[in-house]
Amino acid sequence: MRFGRAVSTHTDARLPRRHAAADEAFEHGLIETVTDPDRLFESAIAAAEALAALPAAAFALTKAQFREPFLQRMQAGASIDAEVQNVWASDRTLALVASTSLEPSRKA
Repeated sequence: MRFGRAVSTHTDARLPRRHAAADEAFEHGLIETVTDPDRLFESAIAAAEALAALPAAAFALTKAQFREPFLQRMQAGASIDAEVQNVWASDRTLALVASTSLEPSRKA
């Protein structure tokens, strides 16, 4: 299990407008492991036990380190939050969103 490998910039997060296969998501570093569906519960329990075995202070510091860039960006953008909310909640935007298909592409 890896810790501290955060997506550092928006260019690292390859988020296409489609569903990504598990192997593709793994290749791009969006997930750290692929598990057989029959072993999913067992794998999740093992991951949770590994996290629970960490010293609480180490876990808390890693979590804080991971969150820090996101918190800084949210605080920096707070000055325009109301404007962003107004634009996205406008009748025009809502109508355009409603008329756009947001279904993932089914291209093979």
